Parts: sequence; structure tokens; C-alpha cells
Amino acid sequence: MATITAVPLHRHTVLIVDDDVDLLGAFSIALTMSGVNVHAASSGLDALDLVVAGLRPCLILLDIRMPHLDGWAVWEQMRLLPGMSETPVILVSGEPPDYARAARAGVCAYLRKPVTQELLLEAVARHCAATAA
Repeated sequence: MATITAVPLHRHTVLIVDDDVDLLGAFSIALTMSGVNVHAASSGLDALDLVVAGLRPCLILLDIRMPHLDGWAVWEQMRLLPGMSETPVILVSGEPPDYARAARAGVCAYLRKPVTQELLLEAVARHCAATAA
């Protein structure tokens, strides 16, 4: 008799980085309710600590304007770490999009605040699905 080995289903893991705690909470709730494993960081430094400690998310939702270390600098440092350079990053910001800079940084999408729950879930599903294969 053949043995059937169960293959664990992939559970998406998203890292949300934003200094706006209300937005961080709202995004976390929306994604968690959709079955996504969420890690939240309220600063770029906290996000870097999580990744240095071994977190390898399927996707990063990254605010640009944060104190001490902005989103551009956070991603610049993260992408140098083993296993991180191919991680999809969606910038989430109230700033006007800088598509040329985003393309140079390897960013896959740009969401302009305020972001609806529907748009958030659609963007996560589109970009996280590519890493689950």
C-alpha cells in the first residue's frame, strides 16, 4: 500500500510596515480575516529586526514616509539579506507615486492612501499568489 504524504498548504505571510498604528491595525485585521498570516511593524527599524531574525514574508506592504528610516531605505537594506531580494513589495503611501524609482528598486506595485479593503486584498492576492507556487 502506497503511503500518502500530506503536503502542507501554503499560508501567505505578509509583513506590513507603517508608522500609522490605525492603518497598521486595519490592514492587519483585514488580512487576518482573509486567512493571511500577518506580521506588523510600526517602524522601518522594527521591520528590519523581524527580517534579520529570519522572517521571510511572501509580500511586504511598505509605507514610504516614516521617521528614522523611510520605506526606500528599509527596502534597500532588506533586499540585501539572503532570501529577500525576490520578495514582492507594494509601496503604500499618501505621497505621489515615483514609478521610476519604484521600478529601479524592484517594487511590484504602488497603492495610494487611502486604500480600500477591496483594493488591499486584491493587491495582496495578486502579488502574494506569485510567490506561493
